[in-house]
Amino acid sequence: MFVLAAGLVQQGMFMDGIQYACVSKNLAEGYGSFWFPFLSPFWCQNGAFHFFEHPPLFYWVESWFFRIPGAGAYAEKIFCAVFWLLNAGFIYRLWKLIYGKDHDKKSFGWLPVLLWTITPVCFWCFQNNMIEIQVSLFVLTSVYFGLRFVLDEQTKKYHYLVLSAVLLYAGFLTKGLVALFPMALYLVFALTHRKLSLGKAFLYTGITIAVFATLFMVVYLTSPSANYMLNFYFKERLLNRIEQTPTTSNRFELLFDLVSQLLPVLIIVAGAFSIQRIRKLLPARNEGLRWFWFFLLMGFCGSMPIMLTMVQKGFYFMPSLSFYALAFSALILGFFPSCRFNVQHVFYSMFKWLSLLLSVASVVWVICSAGKFSRDEAVLNEVHELGTLMEREGTINVDMDVYCTWNYQFYLQRYHRVYLDPTKTYRNYLLVKDPSKTDWLSRYRFVRQFASGFSLYERK
Repeated sequence: MFVLAAGLVQQGMFMDGIQYACVSKNLAEGYGSFWFPFLSPFWCQNGAFHFFEHPPLFYWVESWFFRIPGAGAYAEKIFCAVFWLLNAGFIYRLWKLIYGKDHDKKSFGWLPVLLWTITPVCFWCFQNNMIEIQVSLFVLTSVYFGLRFVLDEQTKKYHYLVLSAVLLYAGFLTKGLVALFPMALYLVFALTHRKLSLGKAFLYTGITIAVFATLFMVVYLTSPSANYMLNFYFKERLLNRIEQTPTTSNRFELLFDLVSQLLPVLIIVAGAFSIQRIRKLLPARNEGLRWFWFFLLMGFCGSMPIMLTMVQKGFYFMPSLSFYALAFSALILGFFPSCRFNVQHVFYSMFKWLSLLLSVASVVWVICSAGKFSRDEAVLNEVHELGTLMEREGTINVDMDVYCTWNYQFYLQRYHRVYLDPTKTYRNYLLVKDPSKTDWLSRYRFVRQFASGFSLYERK
């Protein structure tokens, strides 16, 4: 958790995260609108000059953090920290929901939060402002309210069922179809528990789909902007990418990535089993098996369908990680009562003081990390140097090599609102990677060369 905190107070983010921050910042400052997000005057993908890479809800939510007075360079980091707390809070609430009547088991609500956080791609997503952190929250809350509905046998509160479907729609507006896997909730619950018949599971799933479809159609048919944006996203962006830009040649690569990311969790689970087997304290019956299978299957529903396409990246399955954490926590929960510490024992006292010392050292480390670089130190230093020189320039000319250095371009825009123009418009400044390939340098005089190898020219 302290590794996550250290990343949030440092400079540098993955290119996608900086790009999303630019779009959100623009929206906060009045550039673009909800259905027509704006990245740059010189951005064009598939014939669209607006940022239609994903549905727009993420940018709209994050834009409110750029409106916080004094947030400055840390607006997106504050956003990520808040969403980590919200995600962790709903993992904890899910645990309390399923073990609400058992005080001892309910007190282990920290366990799934811990297993979820130590998954490398999980805290990486929060450190780098990835869209998956908001998808994760919406699928968690959708499952939470769906479970509240099915676990209340005496009074069926249908507003929880409707709210669960509304949250699915919010997830869809964040990253499209990948957020819809909680629709399997009622069928998975019926398969793993005897409290719900398959007939009712199909009924509740049908109601969820109907509510979602109604929301979708109302917005789609009544808003021309939504109609245009969603049509473009599905036809030009999503389908084209699946067909034309695969990221892997092996459909099962994601499965390997998933196991690799869950390795810290699997090691803890294997350790718990091994220790208890050695001590001959294995429980005769694990009451958490039903919940283990329920959350494990929900995790599979969130990650396995991605393998249907050849567009796969390790962070795509991040929204399903909370369910794996809940599953393995339920599996090893039965082993903890036999591992209670004797608070009077000298080893407990040593453990307590060692934990306190490590916590203090970690807090000091996080404080000392503030303002340092988690990545791209050389790029950021150069960007800040160039941004200072361009204080009165909103746009500079570049060649395509510089323009396609995406982290350089987005850092410059995020922190200095300097746009890179790859067209031949003879602006006051020109930044090129290879002067020998630029045939219009006669209009400019050389200013300096940066450490990256980029050369800056000023118009004569």
